[in-house]
Amino acid sequence: LAPAATISGVVTDAEGQPLTGVKVMAFTDTDTWFPSASATTADDGSYQLAGLAAGSYRVLIGGGADWVSEWYDDSSTRAAAMPVTLASGAGVDGIDASLAPAATISGVVTDAEGQPLNGVKVMAFTDTDTWFPTASATTTEDGSYQLAGLAAGTYRLLFTGPGTVAEWYEDSSTRAAANPVTVTGGEAAEVAVAVLAMA
Repeated sequence: LAPAATISGVVTDAEGQPLTGVKVMAFTDTDTWFPSASATTADDGSYQLAGLAAGSYRVLIGGGADWVSEWYDDSSTRAAAMPVTLASGAGVDGIDASLAPAATISGVVTDAEGQPLNGVKVMAFTDTDTWFPTASATTTEDGSYQLAGLAAGTYRLLFTGPGTVAEWYEDSSTRAAANPVTVTGGEAAEVAVAVLAMA
């Protein structure tokens, strides 16, 4: 068997403070949803992806709810990520990342009588998103939701649930006419109540 290779680095915030518990994943060009290897950063922000075959990988540093995920090196998309090429048995260090604080959007969804709606899916789309949203969440029993892990920018929100008429925020039937919600890094934005009509 050929000896396995490794990728390692350190994940910090913008001030250089180490980030603990951040998931880091390595994808080959043929990997789809599941990475070839994954690891979680330690208390000092360090990680190591082990057991890798020789080849080219793109590394995703997942920020979770508090930090904005990015692809190495400072890319928002997998296609634009910088490949990390490994020889058999080699170790590549210095695959570092500095993550920006994430924003959140939260609110409440009700029916026309003001009763909270449980199980409504809320999706946040950027202008470049197509079928798949940047983030999604589902309302709880009190009708509340939170979209977390968002990069600074402008989003349009789609609400859709069983027995309701889907709508874009704010009370729009089309994405183009939706009222945009703009957030900055680390901001917790709360939008007004979304009222859905019953189908």
